[in-house]
Amino acid sequence: MVPDHSRTKKATLNKYNFISLFVLFLVFESAAQSTLIPIGSDQEFIIDRMCLQYGTPDFFHRNIKPYYRNDIMQVLAYWDSLKVFTPEDAAYLTYLSDENDEWTWKQNNYSLAKGSVHSNPDSLNLIDFLNQDTSRSFLVYRQNEKPILKYFYKSPAHLIAVNNKDFYLRLNPIINLQGGKEINSKENIISNQRGLDFRMGIDDKIYAQTTILENQFSFPAFYRNKIARHNAVPGAGLYKFLTTSSLYKPSGYDYFISNAQFGIRVSKHFHIQIGHGNNFIGDGLRSLFLSDYAQEYFYLKLNTTIWKLQYQNIFAELSANTFNNTQGNILLPKKYMAAHTLQIQILPAWHVGVFESVIFHRNDHFEFQYLNPVIIYRSVEGSIGSPDNVMLGINTSLDLHHSVSVYGQLLIDEFVRKEAFNNTGWWGNKFGGQLGIKYINVLGISRLDLQAEYNSVRPYTYSHADSTANYTHQLTPLAHPLGANFKEWIFKARYQPSFKWNLSAYLIKYDFGDDPNSTTSYGGDINKSYDLRITDFGNFTTQGDLKKIIHLGCTVSYQLFHNYYLDFNTYYRKDYNHTTDVTKYIGGGIRINWWRKDLNNL
Repeated sequence: MVPDHSRTKKATLNKYNFISLFVLFLVFESAAQSTLIPIGSDQEFIIDRMCLQYGTPDFFHRNIKPYYRNDIMQVLAYWDSLKVFTPEDAAYLTYLSDENDEWTWKQNNYSLAKGSVHSNPDSLNLIDFLNQDTSRSFLVYRQNEKPILKYFYKSPAHLIAVNNKDFYLRLNPIINLQGGKEINSKENIISNQRGLDFRMGIDDKIYAQTTILENQFSFPAFYRNKIARHNAVPGAGLYKFLTTSSLYKPSGYDYFISNAQFGIRVSKHFHIQIGHGNNFIGDGLRSLFLSDYAQEYFYLKLNTTIWKLQYQNIFAELSANTFNNTQGNILLPKKYMAAHTLQIQILPAWHVGVFESVIFHRNDHFEFQYLNPVIIYRSVEGSIGSPDNVMLGINTSLDLHHSVSVYGQLLIDEFVRKEAFNNTGWWGNKFGGQLGIKYINVLGISRLDLQAEYNSVRPYTYSHADSTANYTHQLTPLAHPLGANFKEWIFKARYQPSFKWNLSAYLIKYDFGDDPNSTTSYGGDINKSYDLRITDFGNFTTQGDLKKIIHLGCTVSYQLFHNYYLDFNTYYRKDYNHTTDVTKYIGGGIRINWWRKDLNNL
């Protein structure tokens, strides 16, 4: 029997016609929207710190990242209207204004009187400008008096900046060149990253952005062992080994990564984004819900912000394996994630959020019931009798005296009250918790900030019967980098004696229960099936081959120009239960428009 392709073709055309009409509707109905700042960037740190110091506006939720550039400028304008800024803030406000100057340009050209554009970046006294007129925002678009070759760095922050009533464009280079030595083994530890960052907006209705990055790395031995376990480099997809350069011996890794987003705001309160990237939910250094540790993934995101509420939906396509872990050129098996979080600011200094996610896989179709943006996924799973992996969570933070913030997360994968309180160590009680505290301007010392955080996750949390339902992407955890079966303590200090200087130090201590072989699971490796568990009862956190790691380090950075940094860094790592596992590193380098993401701290 000859199959009738006409019906399929017609259905496909109808589907694309519907999508085209839907996109056109969004474009013509949308309001102003902006691109995103990088997760972990200096901008994010400055805004989070100011939220603690000056109070978080009820329309801004600092535990859902990445932030939108326009939202940042609205938050600054809100604080400006309250006249809370001090002269000490001037350099940081100028930095934020320059970073997001597509919005300051619009503000100055369409909302402010002529003459508010300053030609000399060093001549502006931002605080004087703040005090001139309470009806005006402090946001100022600055231009360089002498651009390079007339076209480059017209703006202090951007290689190329194009401003138009209906269009803006920003293009910047990315460079991260770091080099150093592992002192014990004399091995070279090198980071060589080059790329471009591009963003644009049209008609204040739509935006697009992309970052492309070419990477060559050499890692210390403990990190190479981590990569070899699953043939997966965290944050990368396909990679190849560097064999021709002696700089990267004994082993180097070469890979290409990119991320991109396209967004439309349907209304003042509802925004749709489609992209290839990462997301982060939480107030801490780690997240037990969703972090940026894994490689970028394809997602559709819905953001609804109204009153004191923000509701976010993420529908993502993930990979259950890596190319380097397969034989030949084959399509990697797919799995899917649906996640939503609702955050509310109950009091000006207290916010609470709930989180739910499901990881699922179908051989012949997508589970469309999970597309419902307001349903409880646990009820869907129960109604369809599926073997999916549903997780629930709650997070909260409380700010005290404009200098201290206490925060935490509770994640529940599975929980049976009877077994939990009987203290039987039942394997199915899978949950984790986080508790942290931030303290800024410690003992009255300006810009000296401390943060302490404790994370613990029970064995077998995030895992499932196979890789198509565990909480990973490209065999890398979607939440905490350690996976499960660990207890972790983090202490971090940061001090900025002046805007250009940044000193930071950290101490990480964790106990992790590893597996002695590949055929059994003590619950730490979430890529392994929980059917390989050693026992149903008597399980405890850090069971197995115990690794007792202490990792401490220090970084000193100096900002030569806007987002041009010189770095010096050193760290020491040791496993006290495996005394030959010791790493001592010292090195430094230069960064341009790149934010430190130290993958080596685990």
